[in-house]
Amino acid sequence: MVSTNEALTRIDIAFSGVPRPDNDELHHPDSFDDMDLQRLYEIGSWRDMTDHDVIEEYAALNFLSAAGFRYFLPAYMRFALLNPDSPEAVVSSTIWALDPSLYSEGIDAYARSKYVLFDEAQRAAIVTFLDAMTDSSYGDDALRALQEWR
Repeated sequence: MVSTNEALTRIDIAFSGVPRPDNDELHHPDSFDDMDLQRLYEIGSWRDMTDHDVIEEYAALNFLSAAGFRYFLPAYMRFALLNPDSPEAVVSSTIWALDPSLYSEGIDAYARSKYVLFDEAQRAAIVTFLDAMTDSSYGDDALRALQEWR
């Protein structure tokens, strides 16, 4: 079992050098609209995202491009780690965004398309995040997602 602090540190280190994509690069090309990304267009750094931002934009992970997903995912993982038993939809949606097995054929490829830019350290940080979340109210979901990443 990984501690919250260890997971937060690994996420911070692994994603620290990721450049913020331009706004026109945030929207996934196979997504129909960008309504759930509006607030993200105004945020200069994922580190500046408040809990309110993450909660309000909980669905954004579903519509981000690979570059946008890699850039903003740390803010969502941080919120989930610091609020592991929160009833807010953002915790489950963050874990589900990392579990393509939830989706039917075709949509699973769409989900996986967001993972293509992750390097080894980022993938390891995601595994650490999911491992830490196995002791939360969303433990079963985290365990299932973890199987996809191992």
